[in-house]
Amino acid sequence: MNSQINQHSLFVSQIEQAMRALVGSIEDAEIRKYGLQAASDIYDRLLPYRNMSNGIPQPNAVTKEQAVAEAYAIAYSHLNLPKFVDFSQIDFLLSEGYKDAAAVMCGSELEKHLRKLCVSSGIDVFLPPGSTGEPQPKKAERLNADLASLSVYNKLEQKQVTSWLDLRNKSAHGDYHEYTVEQVSLMVQGVRGFIIHHPA
Repeated sequence: MNSQINQHSLFVSQIEQAMRALVGSIEDAEIRKYGLQAASDIYDRLLPYRNMSNGIPQPNAVTKEQAVAEAYAIAYSHLNLPKFVDFSQIDFLLSEGYKDAAAVMCGSELEKHLRKLCVSSGIDVFLPPGSTGEPQPKKAERLNADLASLSVYNKLEQKQVTSWLDLRNKSAHGDYHEYTVEQVSLMVQGVRGFIIHHPA
């Protein structure tokens, strides 16, 4: 899913400034928590002026939850702090109630891992060139099917991956009421275990 937030916008820069002031004085986990709350407050403050190119997307296009989570993640990356290991960023967003952003990020990690598995298993990750002459990347579900057909993992796992991809697609397309925070939590646990059991 393409970003709806300009990484150089006032919205992002103000979140970054709020967190940067704390670097070195408190633990990274506390910086994350503070930054997410700051992102929400800054969103509310800038929302009335969203038509002034301050980086706040139109609410009918992007929910506050999605905008806040995405802007926070961009701002945090600008701090150049040590990268989180495993799924800690996803776990953090989920623990703070941002189930939709967590689902999108988890789905992205899953798709990246499927591509890595295909490469390590000798499976082409591109479709044959089309009319434009340019090869097109395979969709995640096609990668899933190809991996299962070569017995990289079994059919039951293939079905599980399909369900995770379906949840990711629902979150990416704004169908937020079609799944629960509990389902996202199970997805995160499942994808984490899947990646551990099937290293690329």
